[in-house]
Amino acid sequence: MIAGGRVKFMSELFIEDYIKKITYLEKNIGGKVSYTLLAPALLKAYDIISIQNSAKAIAEFLNMKDYLFVVAFSKQKENVGGHIELKYSGKEVFIEISDSAMKFPEAIIATLAHEITHKYMQINNIACGTNDYENEVFTDIAAIFLGMGKLLPQKSVYLII
Repeated sequence: MIAGGRVKFMSELFIEDYIKKITYLEKNIGGKVSYTLLAPALLKAYDIISIQNSAKAIAEFLNMKDYLFVVAFSKQKENVGGHIELKYSGKEVFIEISDSAMKFPEAIIATLAHEITHKYMQINNIACGTNDYENEVFTDIAAIFLGMGKLLPQKSVYLII
């Protein structure tokens, strides 16, 4: 692509886009963010109780203490790690995680962080993206911005099975 009289590489375009997204987040929710990291060691995903507790811990980290996240496992579309129900505005929020992730606790935690970030964005009227892929990338950027970056690195390794 040519911009300003010089050829730009795709990687430069991605970086510029990501910086725009981070700037957008800072302008819109920067005042609400604690700028601390949620430590992965605090979260467990070995049984349904530990998974529910991890969802609760993530929600509390994001100052969403009033929300109850109900987590279940179910078959998802190919290359989909999870789904959160955003149609309803109530305090009970349903998250489905791909049953293929059940063997990978890190993938479960990564999916919880990602899906709960979707709800955080909805509550705070944060939206960006013209298609599903762009929206999913923006959600991961937002999760990192919110302090959950250490929870996400394994996500793509395990969930694209």
